[in-house]
Amino acid sequence: MKFNIFFILLLISTGLTSQDGAQDYFNKAMEYVNKKDFATAIMYYDKAIQEKPDFTVAYYNRGNLHLNSGNLEKAVIDFAKCLELDFAFNKANLGLGNVYFAKQDYPKAISYYKKVLESDPKNEKTPTNMGMAYLKMGEHELALQAFDLAIKNGVKGPQVFFNKGVCYLKTGDKRSAIGCFTSSYAEDSKYIKSILERAKCYASLEKYNEALQDLNLYIRSNPNDPEAYYVRGVTKLTMNDYNGAVFDLTTCLDIKPDYMSAAENLAMAQYQLKNYPQALNLYSKILAMDDSNAKHFMQRGLCYLALDDYKNALKDFDKSIQIESTLAEAYFNRANVHKKMDLDRKACDDLKMSIKHGYKQGLAYENILCD
Repeated sequence: MKFNIFFILLLISTGLTSQDGAQDYFNKAMEYVNKKDFATAIMYYDKAIQEKPDFTVAYYNRGNLHLNSGNLEKAVIDFAKCLELDFAFNKANLGLGNVYFAKQDYPKAISYYKKVLESDPKNEKTPTNMGMAYLKMGEHELALQAFDLAIKNGVKGPQVFFNKGVCYLKTGDKRSAIGCFTSSYAEDSKYIKSILERAKCYASLEKYNEALQDLNLYIRSNPNDPEAYYVRGVTKLTMNDYNGAVFDLTTCLDIKPDYMSAAENLAMAQYQLKNYPQALNLYSKILAMDDSNAKHFMQRGLCYLALDDYKNALKDFDKSIQIESTLAEAYFNRANVHKKMDLDRKACDDLKMSIKHGYKQGLAYENILCD
């Protein structure tokens, strides 16, 4: 979560030389803030505070710069000094909330955000930050309430609706999430990640055509995002568009070669297209990276079986069962290999094990393999 630095330019003219000097340093600091030379700006805030030790706004601005640069302890000191000098300086509570958010101390951050809202219930920025803190804590209903307050207080732009959408996703309410991502995109059509998240929601609700429309729109704007190609590829795979899935998942892997889930789904698509050598090669690469997945061995075994390589198919089904002894489908597939190798007793034993572990389809073959 990035915080926007909010500076107050407070001109002070008291006629005192020290205060005039402090104001000059303050103004100079603001010049460097505008140039984004924050290190030099901090140096001038130091000088302003040296000249005028009760310069509340200088402490506040310097605290924000420390927060922005990750010097959180210094930021705490400056914001606390603001409140020591002026208990009603409410923006310092917001600053402290942001510091503790950055420290991942979300309950403490929320406690400061609540102080801001106690004295300024119509504050626009604070409910958004508080909602993000609740979201980080997994308090999704409270996060939704905070984001609703932000919208009620006049917060504009796509982010708050996007955050609400994320909350609804966390609660499993994908339809409400779709509404929020739609509102987010309506606020700003350049906030295209709302479309990607909406596409995922549509896909999970089996609204595949709507998902594809969103994914096509998103990819036109972000042609190098591997996740988008992955989601579109999996959607096409689910729709039995295996050639389309191969294209998208291959593109995903071209952009991000270590995208394991893309490789798994690409192997499945190639298998469905009966491109067994390609599927076999993919499963071998997957297993080279992680040889602890029983289903991957089983899937590669199926590729060997389709290529009539019974010896290697048997090895993979053996390994699959060794890793996961209750994998019913692996027993069924090994029974098939044993039958093809005329090992009828072993085929029958494996079939019974597949049925024992819940593979109901095996019942239809019991009379054939165990006659």
